[in-house]
Parts: sequence; C-alpha cells; structure tokens
Amino acid sequence: MKNALEDWYGANVVNDNEIDYSLLVIYIVLFLFTFILQYWQNQIVKANHLFLYNKVKGIVEEIERLSTNDLQYPQIYDAIVEDMPLQLAKRDGRVCQVPRLMLVTKDIVLLRPGQKAPCNCELVDGKELHQGEKLERQMQVCEETDAIEPLELVEARVTSSPINHNLENLFTEQENLLQFEAQINDAVHRINERILIPLFFVLSLLLTAYRFFNADDESLFHTRFVFAVPFLVALPLICPLYPVIIYLIKTTNNRQVFNAFGIVSQTTKDLVAILSALTTVAIIDKKGILSLPEPSIRKVMFFKSKGTKEPDDGDDDSTIPEILNLSSIQVSDDEWELDFDESSWALHLPSLLPMAYNMVLNSCAHNSDFARFLDHLSVVADSVPRTIATANRRCMCQLPIRIGFLQSPGGSPIPAALKNDGVTMGVYARQPGDPPVSGIVKHRTPLEMAFCTVQMDEHSLHSHLSSQGTAKLILDACTHFWSGEKVMPLTVKERRLSIDFHRRHSMTGHCLALAYRPVFGQIDQGLIGKYIELPLLGTLSSSETVHLVHSQSTDDLLQQNGINPAKVVTNSQDFINDVFTGQILCGLVALQYEAMPWATKLVELLDNACVRPVFFSKENELRSRVFAEKLGLEAGWNCHITLAEDEDKAGKRKIPAMEIFSCSTKSKISKLNGRFAKSDALLANLDLESFARNSPTRRQSLLTSDEDKVAPIPNKAQLPTGIDEVRPHLEAVDNVPLLVGLFTDCNTTSTLEMITIMQV
Repeated sequence: MKNALEDWYGANVVNDNEIDYSLLVIYIVLFLFTFILQYWQNQIVKANHLFLYNKVKGIVEEIERLSTNDLQYPQIYDAIVEDMPLQLAKRDGRVCQVPRLMLVTKDIVLLRPGQKAPCNCELVDGKELHQGEKLERQMQVCEETDAIEPLELVEARVTSSPINHNLENLFTEQENLLQFEAQINDAVHRINERILIPLFFVLSLLLTAYRFFNADDESLFHTRFVFAVPFLVALPLICPLYPVIIYLIKTTNNRQVFNAFGIVSQTTKDLVAILSALTTVAIIDKKGILSLPEPSIRKVMFFKSKGTKEPDDGDDDSTIPEILNLSSIQVSDDEWELDFDESSWALHLPSLLPMAYNMVLNSCAHNSDFARFLDHLSVVADSVPRTIATANRRCMCQLPIRIGFLQSPGGSPIPAALKNDGVTMGVYARQPGDPPVSGIVKHRTPLEMAFCTVQMDEHSLHSHLSSQGTAKLILDACTHFWSGEKVMPLTVKERRLSIDFHRRHSMTGHCLALAYRPVFGQIDQGLIGKYIELPLLGTLSSSETVHLVHSQSTDDLLQQNGINPAKVVTNSQDFINDVFTGQILCGLVALQYEAMPWATKLVELLDNACVRPVFFSKENELRSRVFAEKLGLEAGWNCHITLAEDEDKAGKRKIPAMEIFSCSTKSKISKLNGRFAKSDALLANLDLESFARNSPTRRQSLLTSDEDKVAPIPNKAQLPTGIDEVRPHLEAVDNVPLLVGLFTDCNTTSTLEMITIMQV
C-alpha cells in the first residue's frame, strides 16, 4: 500500500526542487485581471467626466451659434426676486439682467447700492472686490434742496468667471456615496479587506506552518503547501468578479429607469439604489419657483362710516374697520386671477375705488424708480438698528382689474390729462425698528418709507399725489381718511388699528398703506428724483391741511387756506409741508406669496411615497410658517428650527443715546409685541376684539381664518438654535433636528451644512 501511494505521488506531484508553472500562471492571471479591472474602473470615471464636459461644451457651442439679438434676457425691473441669482450687466450694447453663472471675464457688471459682489471683480479706480464683499457707499446731500442724492450704480469689470469655480468643483470634488454604496464599501473594504482576509490568511498560515513542522515524511505535506493553502483560503474572500457584477447590476437598473422616464443620459450612479434610499427632499428656493414671482393681495383693510353721526361729537364708534379676504386662482400656466372670498364685496365698492385709483397711478410702471429707491434704502437700513429694506411695494394691478376699474393689464381708465410719466419721490425716516420679539431670532422691522408719484393734471390747478409705504410714516402724513362716503378726520382709533394691522401682516408677509392728496403748486426740477429724509424727532405738520366743508367752491377753498397754485416747491422742507403731509388715507393692503399648485401636489405625492420634504427658508419663523403651511408641510410646535445664531447669545449691542431718547419720546408701543407669548386662541381673540368689535359677520369670518392665528411658537422642546448647535444636539440629546420639516433664517452656508448633516 505504501509503495503504491509513493508511485502515485511520484507520477502526479513534482518534487520540491522543481518549479510548478501552473501556480505562476494563476498568479499572473490574477494580477492582470486586477490591473485590467482597476484600469476599467478609471475609464468609467473618465468617461463620466468626459460626458459632463461634452454636455457643457455643447451648451456653450449652442449659445455661440445663436445671434446676439436672439438671446432673451430677463427684464431689468421685473419682480425683485432675491432667490434668483441675476446680475445687472452690460451686454450687446444695453443693460440687462444676466444669470450670475453666465458672467464671463471682462464683462461689465453694475453693482447696485448695498449689493454684494457676485464674483471677483475690479472697479474703475483699480480697487478689487472679492466675491461676497460690499462696496461702502456714502450719502450725499444736495445743498440747494437739502434732499438726498440717489446712490448710483457702480461699474466693475469681472476678473474671474463664476462658472469656472463651479466646474472646478464639479470635476475635482469627490462624490458623496449613497447609503447603499456606503454600506457596500464598508462591508467590502473595511470588514472584508481589513479584518476577514488578514485574519483568515494569518490563521491558515499558522495552521499550515504547524502542520509542516509536525508532519513526517509520509504525510506528503511539502514546503509549497505552506504558502499555497493561505492563498487558496483568501482567494474566495477577495471575489475578483465583484466589481463586474456591481457594474452589470447598475447598468441594468439605469437602463430600466431611463426607459421608464423616456430620457437619454449617462451616469455612474445606481439610480434604483438612489430612488429606493430616498427619504428626504430638500426644498430651497421659493420666489418664482415654488410660488409666484410676485406676492398676491390677501387682505384689504379700510374704514367705513357707521352712521350719520358727525365725527366731531366725540363718538369713538362712528367708524368701523372692514377687512376683505382675497384668493388667487390659476386660470392657465402663466395667468392668475384675483377674487374676493365674500360674494358681497360689491357693497364696499365706494371704498375700494380710491384704493384702485392709487394702485393705477402708483403702479408697476414705476418699478425702475422704486428699484433705485429700494437699493438706496438697503444702504440706509444697514445703519438703522433692527430694520430691513423690504420690497413690499409690488404689482397690484389685479385688484383694479377685478373690481372693473381696469379692463385689462394694458388698459387704463386714467383721463388723457393724467396720461403722462409724472414724477416719483422717495421719503424715508431712520426710525429704529421694534424691540426684539420673544421666539424670533432675527426680527427686523421694515424701514419706514413711502414711495410717491405725482401725476400732473393738465386740465386743473392741481396734481395728484399717490403714496404707498409703511403704515406709520403714511399715517403721520395723513390728516383724514376716506370712509366710503366722505372724507373724515383721522383719529387715534384709526391710527391704532392701522398700525396694528400693518405690524401683524408685515411679520407674515408684506403690507402697504395707501394714501392720496391733491397737490397745489409745482415741484422744482432740481427736487425731482431725489429722496427726502424725515427728521427722526420731528413731527409732520402741513401748512395746507384742508378742512373740507360742504358747499364751498374751489376758489374760496384755495383762498381760505392760503394756497397758491403757482408756488414752486424748491427744497425738502417745502415738499414735506406743502406736498407730503395732509394726505387722505385710502386703506391698507396685505400681500403674501401663493404656492404653485404643482408644488402643493408634489408635496402630497412625496408624503404618500413616504419621502419627507424639508423646506429651507431665508425668511424668519412667521413668514416661513405661513408659506410652509400653504405647501402642506407641518410647521407647528416642535416642527421648525432656525439656523441663524441667537443674537442674545452672541452679545447685545449697545443702544446709542439718540435711539434711547427717540424711543422715550414716542408714544407707547402697540400691545401686539406683548401678545406673542400667549396662546394662539387668545392672540386671535385679542386681535378680533380690536378689528371686528362692531362687526359680527367679520368676527365670524376672522375666527375661521388660520392666517390671523400666526404667532411665534415657544421652543418647548429646547431644539437647537443655529447651525453650530445641531451636531452637538444630535450627539448629546436626540435626533429631532433630523425629523423637522422647516428650517428658517437660512443662508447658503447653513443650508449646505444642514444638508450634509442629513446625508451622513
């Protein structure tokens, strides 16, 4: 038996001193296979980069083939949309709005006052501005008129194209692994390659070595088995065909997805793995994407006479406030209509017509002038505590169209004598904003301002002044209000209700006060186009306050009040006394952004698919909650986090003595700010008591309105405040920040950081 075994071994097994070329061939084949596999994977990555490069190159070539006259740039003074990255630039011999990514080297951009540099650029004087830097601007006062000169645009030459930086990041940064890919990578590279393979290799090597030293000559266990056995044990664990299998699975899955959606594309990602692992969708932009570019009118407020009593008898209830709700209805993809929620709105037509007339005179045709005024206010607001320059004046032509005052957006019922360009004036005051509100990290009050248009009347002795602005400044300039039947003196009651309405709706959207007055005299050309800054501690007083009396001719009225139609207003003080003050309050308008129907439907579909939508908003908590609820997101208690740093923790700013003195001389602030700590129901009842005390029908309608119950919700769950506190909260407390659906006070950096946290 022993001789037969030795004969078989001698015939089939080589001696120890001979070379076994079969194992050498196996090792060479494995090495070549590994080398080819690595080369193949690198080629896949290069092919993906080449695909992106060719796609970008094709777009650039397509743009170059187009004629310069065929390029459609957005209009310069369309709706002011902060979320759309557009930049004023000189292109093709004209000024136009250019997407910032399309700026190229040597482009001439026009930096607006208060604007951050969109990219690295160089000014005319050689000063360099890096991306994100602001150019300091100084106000200049005209010595002849004492008015403020408007801040002009500053030309700068682009030194580096923004798209170059984006493309460099696109081709250099490493792609984030999906959760499924990360698990495979962790199992293959960390567990298998770093733990299992070395463990089994060393263990098999020790066992074969032990057997080699303890075996006799009859065991036929030779030297080569000491190294062959460990490799044979580790080889199945390496699985050389694994990358090929994964690639085939990805290709098959992607082909099925492309066929299902009917698209032709190329990617190295497994789309099935992406879609199956999708748990959250981040929604970032709002204005112009998820909502209309322009906010729509939601409420109008005006005052009506309650009875036949004269206002001089001391009856504080002679007038009542009326609030009408409106809704926007989408007629087609690009057309929306405005409609009243109440069918009896026509009963208030005498009160709505003056407001519509104000909207027509001070319309969106003056957007270019208002854009310059808003840029000027943005610089002013940087030096006024707790204020912000808000683009609260928007296109409101839908309301005149709805009540029949306008037949179409292009039509106009203005008499031919008023169909002229008119002049525009801007008035503002450096009034500090309201005190901080508990529960809101960044509370900013709109800077007190008024944008006025003066239409010259060729057939009479006067012109028409139409003002739109913040309630406090407009009310300071008003002495009367329109009650739907007659002009009545403005009392403390109307002022209080108007300011309360404005403050409340300015927190959840935009609010404007509308006023009108006839102007007697002419405005000097040197004053037109300039801005008037009201004194901080001054009081507006009109030398032309007209106390209207029935049955009195215009000539007698002018002579009695000492009005000279030939007088020319030459300085800012005369403009304040003779033009701006003595206005008649027409009413107030509240505007809010409406969610697009497809966006609301998308959120509903994502919820049904168990995918949680998360909304990142640049606005504060109140405005963000209103729009989030319109989208269908849950934005109540324990459902929102602010990513802005708490200013109280960062340190309180020292208040200048001038501000303290001005605050002490003002009348007592409205009780609105003290209500925020109370419950929603109590807050609604308090507001309804002031707004609809004498109107049972309005009280019933307001009680059913959810928008009037918006208030800061106390952070009872002690959620983190600021992006820097999110990670420590996740490590030490709980994972609630990963479950909320609304993040407020966001910027680009904090949004990107929060998305990165959610992807880990």
